[in-house]
Amino acid sequence: MARNVADLMWEMLEKAGVKRCYGIVGDALNPILDALRRNGNIDFVHVRHEEYGGFAAVADAYMTGKPAVVCGTAGAGTAHLFNGLMDARKEGAPVIAIAGDVETSIMDTNAFEELNPYKLFDAAALYIGRLVDPQQARAVIGTAILTALVDKGPTVISLPGNVAASDAPAEVHEVLIPVMPVLRPADDDIERLAGMIKDAKTVAIFGGDGCRDAH
Repeated sequence: MARNVADLMWEMLEKAGVKRCYGIVGDALNPILDALRRNGNIDFVHVRHEEYGGFAAVADAYMTGKPAVVCGTAGAGTAHLFNGLMDARKEGAPVIAIAGDVETSIMDTNAFEELNPYKLFDAAALYIGRLVDPQQARAVIGTAILTALVDKGPTVISLPGNVAASDAPAEVHEVLIPVMPVLRPADDDIERLAGMIKDAKTVAIFGGDGCRDAH
């Protein structure tokens, strides 16, 4: 069996550090989750509702610092992802949503369960890519991964089942994740703070979210 677009997507997500995918099996997602089964290195966590899956992915990504995936099938399943992605945007969590989409042959025909991902997720996602041709795979999937990790927020890959099941391009797709820069205060500020701590009888530090990554 030739490697299809869904196989390629999971390979790229695995290389980016994804360990878990939250969601519900169904319809447009069938070829996508079948490829996840073949991958075998990313756990699928079945949830009772796609919205729960979104919040679970946010918590996973926020606590681990690694990207997490949530998926919902076409129509209502996709719409249920919105609240979780809004939370991911507020929390700065690298969440990648895989939104099932209607087949390309019936797009823009007011087909059953067809939604416009660009309009639906405009307020919630940092990047939205609708993958309608296998040749887009590297660009769309790669951009979704890098945007989620570098800009720290949610992205969306809208993927029709017929494209997911199509043969993937033959070339190798590497995901090059840039190393995050190390930021530190100036020497004068460090010395001033050290002096304040040394001279104090008791010390209490009240740290807000701005120093979340500074400990």
